[in-house]
Amino acid sequence: MHSNKIWPRILWVLVLVTCVLYISKNFKIESSILKLLPKYEAATTNAFIEKATEKVNKQVVLLASSEHKNQLLAEFKQQLQQLQESALIQSIEYQVNPEKFIQVYQLLSPFRHNLLSFEDKKAFETEMGDDYFIHQAQQSLYGLQQASYEQLLADPLFIFQRYLMGFSQLNVMSFDSSEQYFLVNKNGQHHMAAFVELKDSAFAPANQAQFVTALNEVRQQLTEKQIDLSAFGSVLYAHQAYQDAKHEISTVGLGSLIGIVLLILLVFRSPFPLLFSLLSIGLGLLVALAVTLAVYGYVHAFAMVFGATIAGVSIDYCFHYLTESALLKSAEQKVTPQMVLTKIRSALLIGFLSSATVYLAFMVTGYEVLGQISVFSVCGLAAVLLNVLLIFPYFYQAKAIKQQQQFLVFTGRWLNNPLQQVFQNVWLVLLILAALLAVSVMVVKPNDDVRALQKLSPKLKQQEQHIKQVLSWQQGNAFVLITAPSLSAVISKEQALLNDWRNQSDQPPWLENLVGVSDFIPNVEQQQKNFKHIQSLLQSTKVKEFLTELGLDVITPEAMSTLTVNVLKQPILQQLFKQRLLGQAGQQQALLLPLGQSASNIDFPENSSGLLLVQQAEDTSELFAQFRYKSSWVLALTVVLLVMLLAVFRYSSLEALHLVALPLLAGFMSLVLAALLGYHISMFSILAMLLVLGMGLDYVVFLRESQQPSHVMLALLLSATTTILAFGLLSFSKVAVLQSFGFMVGVGIFVVLCLSPAILVWTQNKSVKGGMNETTV
Repeated sequence: MHSNKIWPRILWVLVLVTCVLYISKNFKIESSILKLLPKYEAATTNAFIEKATEKVNKQVVLLASSEHKNQLLAEFKQQLQQLQESALIQSIEYQVNPEKFIQVYQLLSPFRHNLLSFEDKKAFETEMGDDYFIHQAQQSLYGLQQASYEQLLADPLFIFQRYLMGFSQLNVMSFDSSEQYFLVNKNGQHHMAAFVELKDSAFAPANQAQFVTALNEVRQQLTEKQIDLSAFGSVLYAHQAYQDAKHEISTVGLGSLIGIVLLILLVFRSPFPLLFSLLSIGLGLLVALAVTLAVYGYVHAFAMVFGATIAGVSIDYCFHYLTESALLKSAEQKVTPQMVLTKIRSALLIGFLSSATVYLAFMVTGYEVLGQISVFSVCGLAAVLLNVLLIFPYFYQAKAIKQQQQFLVFTGRWLNNPLQQVFQNVWLVLLILAALLAVSVMVVKPNDDVRALQKLSPKLKQQEQHIKQVLSWQQGNAFVLITAPSLSAVISKEQALLNDWRNQSDQPPWLENLVGVSDFIPNVEQQQKNFKHIQSLLQSTKVKEFLTELGLDVITPEAMSTLTVNVLKQPILQQLFKQRLLGQAGQQQALLLPLGQSASNIDFPENSSGLLLVQQAEDTSELFAQFRYKSSWVLALTVVLLVMLLAVFRYSSLEALHLVALPLLAGFMSLVLAALLGYHISMFSILAMLLVLGMGLDYVVFLRESQQPSHVMLALLLSATTTILAFGLLSFSKVAVLQSFGFMVGVGIFVVLCLSPAILVWTQNKSVKGGMNETTV
């Protein structure tokens, strides 16, 4: 063999080896649904939201429940102490730490004369008078709270104490901490809560598996003591999603593999075509994985589930080579690989380019996961094609297989099915297509809810709802992201926003319990106002008389000690505000202002910048709706572009229209049927139609170009069977999006397979004209 024929194979083998080595060192799979969410337009916004979600995703809430309080405390505390020794755990909080309150007191006490609780600040602003503050002091003095003489001298009206008590408003849960533990007594059960923070990412499969194993051991130990344990956190949902993805990948992959094995053994009656086909597909998947990792740094489990389906698509290339090779061998005594390649190379390249064009259209949406699917699929298909072109001819020598003649009889009948006569009329095809388009407008009801991307475990969801109900969880999923060039500017902007909302006459319910960082660390202007209020109050006659009766000397502050935002860098305040302070990204600082359960009636002041309402589920669903519109336009433009290209470079305008209309008709049939059967219709449904268009166009072009349609139809029947099997298995997925996608592609390809022989009318007419010309000559 000439060296110029060997070098491409050697280079290709080196590429394959490089891909295997790269995967072994850089493999990283993601299972987080957050990675499926589209990005916001501003890079800074995405950076801050990633910071916020990273903090939340490392949190796990545990709730142990029992009828026996003492046993609950003893056993759960013991298990938590053992769990805390794990290398996975950063910290576990299950009891009140008095040292934290002492540290906060010592840190902020020098600035007590310019710090007010929200209620006291409101009392000054509404001029409620000295009696209000005297009454509050009497309640604190003669109530259950205790104060030392030193505390009374420093804070005789308990103003600073009420300010410190305001930090409890940062909690989104309610529990009794009188016994130094986070306890709740509800419905005849004693409950103890614990808050776990993971050390590393919640979305690393190894971390997930280890944590879930450790958690199950804790649950088993507590169950033996008649203590129930509930848990929720991103790590648990991510672990469940990863396991589901592995199951579905194995189901799709194994199902496709079984179908491929049975078909090859049935048709070719030899294990060698099977071995070469499986090797080719396996190497193609490795190349696809390596390139995706190189481009994105990770591969999402959702993309891998989609990627597993290219086994059913790429086997087309193997079938075309194997079928043509075997049939030529049956007809001729000597067949060389070059003869086989000469006959099928053009068809394979056209098929690959049409499929690749459709997959690349996925990237037009700008959605990263679709980009991964696109890169994975195109590279996988290209790798399998190169394997067929470079490896098959070098190693595989076909044998004549007489049994294939039986299959040719069947393909001949398939080619002459009644639908060929009906759909050979291009105008009838276009009429039916227009009718289906009108029907789809009436029956298709799209659902852009992002939650359809993942099927949450009912068991985990039940535990989450139980914990939130017991702890009276109040936090919603809506936040205001506030950004500014400096931390002080961020605090001032938050304070201005809260003041604007609180000054409105008609205040929404969610505003009642809303507190911000600026309520505890006000800007300098607000501190000056607070200082003057307190100074004036301590100098009033009524307050002096009240304090004199208590035997206290009135100490009126003369100079204000300004509290700066630098105090927020102290570890104790960093911990208190860790879910709110997001630090710096680029040239911006940011904090989150959590809203309540409802984010309706949110209005920002006019001409306000750096304020963004974040509701990830709602925002993402809206983005998916935009992507669905964009995908619809991509489909329409792709149809127009394909018709123009085919008409310009190969066929007449009418023939090009017929070639594209047949697979497009199949796509609309699958869409209408999916809608009527109640499948989830979304952006991914449009992408399924794109895929049917791309693969279906391969079929009709292969038949249109073939001089022996029965040979091509045999390869198409084989490849379509594996494609329908691969995508059809997705219809059994637990994820609504995958169900719909698999169903539509499977049905669409089957319809294309039935309709594609109609295109042979053009070839037949051309042959008849050619025969007439020869007779005339």
